[in-house]
Formats: sequence, C-alpha cells, structure tokens
Amino acid sequence: MQTRLLLGSRLTPSAIFLRSELQLWIGSRLISQLTAMMTSFQLSKLFLKVVAVLTLAGGLMILFPLTFFWGNYLNAAIILVLMLHFLRVGEYNHLLMEIPFIAMPFVIQYLKHPLTGR
Repeated sequence: MQTRLLLGSRLTPSAIFLRSELQLWIGSRLISQLTAMMTSFQLSKLFLKVVAVLTLAGGLMILFPLTFFWGNYLNAAIILVLMLHFLRVGEYNHLLMEIPFIAMPFVIQYLKHPLTGR
C-alpha cells in the first residue's frame, strides 16, 4: 500500500515527504560516491565545485540561441580539462571514456540551435 501511494497518481502529503526523503537519500549517496571517486583522481573539492558551476553555466548557455556556441565551447573545454587531468594522473580508462563526450558538443554545434531560423 505504501508503494502504491509513492508511485501512484494520488499523492498524499506523507507520500510526497517520503518521496522527497528517498530522493534526498539517493542523491546524497550518489554525491558522496562521486566525491569519493573524484578525490581518488586527486581532484580537490574546490576544483569539483568550479567544474560543477561551469557545467551548469554551460548547460544554461546552451538553452539560449545567442549563447549556444559559447555554451558548447565551454562544455567541450571542461571535458578537455578533465581528459588532460586523467592523462596526467594515468587514468587511461577514464580518459578513453571521455572521448564520445568531447565529440558531443561539436555534433550539437553542427546541428545548430533548434529555435534559430535556419
């Protein structure tokens, strides 16, 4: 019954609270695992915060046609910095995993912003 309240279309205040608590727990656990993984790559917490802010800024810039190019450029630059760091640390598996992600901003740039007149 509790699962149905959480997943059903009829949401009670207690179900909303339980859902948000579950998402908060899962999110904090994922963040702690991600932080542990990134610190194993010798990345400081300040660097992680800067990368997070720049990634969010790049994502917001992609939404608007006037800053679409610079948002894609910023995302590609962040990925390139991470790839160079993985190369410096010797994490070649992670370096190779980033190759498709470095190509994505250029493919998106080629396809152009959907709201601009072609």
